Amino acid sequence: MELFSHHNLKIPDENLRSGTPGSLPYGSGRIMFAFGIDTSGIDTSDNDAFGTGTTGTGNTGSDDTEGGAGFMEYYAHHRIGGDARGRIYEDGRHVRLPALSTMIFYNPDIPGDYERQQQKSREEYEQIEREFEEVGIFSGGPVPGDMVVNSYLMRKKDEEDDVESEDKL
Repeated sequence: MELFSHHNLKIPDENLRSGTPGSLPYGSGRIMFAFGIDTSGIDTSDNDAFGTGTTGTGNTGSDDTEGGAGFMEYYAHHRIGGDARGRIYEDGRHVRLPALSTMIFYNPDIPGDYERQQQKSREEYEQIEREFEEVGIFSGGPVPGDMVVNSYLMRKKDEEDDVESEDKL
């Protein structure tokens, strides 16, 4: 895959044989990976306009075999170079998936747009985190500290809202 070719990354044979999640450093970043079987039957041969494939539960790909299509999902995190996420299926297909993002794009001329976009961003972030949990992407090694901090910050407002609601009772 061109995205990581200059890093000469190799998934350890042990992980490939056992299908256990893992984590590898690349440059000053980290790539986390997990294996699974996609039984959704969703065809990802046509990516959307952004080239990200389908979104949703994280179960993407086509159901080419009775038991589903085997895949390796990866999340590459680099605090400067940005993040990348995708699935590589056993038949060689590579489907890009949405990555975590803390950026919010809004129009300051539209009243309430910041709050709406902030909520939308938070919901998308939490959905992607749930997809990570489903596939076990964080169970194979260390999670970069800045990812932990970003996750906390994305959820922080919800905690503040809960406290404010309790104060009003």
